Amino acid sequence: MSKGHPAVLTKNKYGVSKKELLKACVSREFLLMKRNSFVYIFKMWQVSTVLASIFLFSFVNQLHRLVHVD
Repeated sequence: MSKGHPAVLTKNKYGVSKKELLKACVSREFLLMKRNSFVYIFKMWQVSTVLASIFLFSFVNQLHRLVHVD
């Protein structure tokens, strides 16, 4: 057992409660997201453009099938 002062030794993991640890991690993630906001916005635009084009092409293909079935 350690011979240090009992008030200095931590009683739980990391020395803070899980709620405080979660709060610190979330604030850190928001800070990182704020710093890299351009990357996040660009990636969201890129993904939404790809999804819109996939939706448009599949919708047009379904329309062609419905029109030619007559």
